[in-house]
Amino acid sequence: MSLVASIKQSLSLLHTYLNNNPGFIVSDTIASKLVKLREKNVIKRTFKGYMVDILKLAKVTAKYIGISYSNAGPCSNRSIAWVEEEVIKNVSIVVFWSFTFSDDIINCVVDTDNFIVPIIISPSKTIEELFERQRKVLSSLANKALHDLRILLLFPIILPLPTIVKTNAKSKKDFFKEYKESINRIKDILQELGNRFLNTNEYKFLAEYKRLILAKSLTPFAFLHDLLDDYGVVSMREKKAWKKPSKWFEEVIKLLLIDTFVRNSFSGNVVEYLVKKYKTGGPNQEDIAIPIRKGGAADIYIIDTKLWKEDVCKTLTSGRECLSKYGHYVHSTTKSTKLKKLEELVKREVKSINCYYLLFIQRKTPSKACLAELTKLNIRGYCGTIKVYSLEQFASAIIKRAF
Repeated sequence: MSLVASIKQSLSLLHTYLNNNPGFIVSDTIASKLVKLREKNVIKRTFKGYMVDILKLAKVTAKYIGISYSNAGPCSNRSIAWVEEEVIKNVSIVVFWSFTFSDDIINCVVDTDNFIVPIIISPSKTIEELFERQRKVLSSLANKALHDLRILLLFPIILPLPTIVKTNAKSKKDFFKEYKESINRIKDILQELGNRFLNTNEYKFLAEYKRLILAKSLTPFAFLHDLLDDYGVVSMREKKAWKKPSKWFEEVIKLLLIDTFVRNSFSGNVVEYLVKKYKTGGPNQEDIAIPIRKGGAADIYIIDTKLWKEDVCKTLTSGRECLSKYGHYVHSTTKSTKLKKLEELVKREVKSINCYYLLFIQRKTPSKACLAELTKLNIRGYCGTIKVYSLEQFASAIIKRAF
């Protein structure tokens, strides 16, 4: 086993222990198996027994989850550690390690002059207690994430210490790898949006506010769906049901599309209908429909959102996804009531609705080879080719105001 793999295995063993036994003390039995981490002083013997140096743990773990940190340090009397990678000028991903939850972690997160994407890593047992007994801290952290413009997340992401878990005799789930993939996706989004929303000049900042809103809106969804589903602290409610991240994703994409293509192009009646009354998703219904004015006419884009890990392009071209259902979305006899109402409002303001277009928005960048295959597919009722956009490509389209 290579040195890198050996350290990763040692981290997994230590993290498994800490996830179930939060704190700085490690049992002698576990410590005896962590030779590589003892050599790096991640754990060291004291008069109290073997103890974890949380800052050194953060530094060693960072490289395995995709953080090439330029800065690192302690916070809150050394009980919390952080590592920071500046992705673009004045915009950083900062990962915090904390074994307990209190107002200290909130103070550490908001104590920044830069734009940051904060990710909190904590033992899974501590996260459980946070939900069960420390709702005020959780609520305060969620409010800070939502309202502080320097925090480029809509809601907090709190992840357990990463481990490698055997799922059966032949396979395993590597959470180090999954964290790394998600963090790399965040970097891609921030780099796509670039530095332009960070002007210190107040007027330029206001002119470029859309890039800031885009960054704040899209970065949470860079996480793998199962991670976001379990560890994204969201609180959107409808009636008695908590909404899953996939519903957040639909709603956020809808609002960004309305702001870009509908507001200032159609009347307030159309905008108000889409924002307040048009519900995303639903059985046998499109996720989102957006009218785009083309002179005296309009096109309607049918948007399907996917938080899957897989590339939806490959699902479509392989035949694993039923294409006919998308045709039903726009057929006169099977289209949804909400789409009919939208068309009724739009037709009052344009001469005609020319075409329907189908666009998928997903986490990852679709493969070029697959996109070439996708051009050969036609779905009855749609004009042009089916399009599949990654989060970065969607952000670029919003900035350019064109698909």
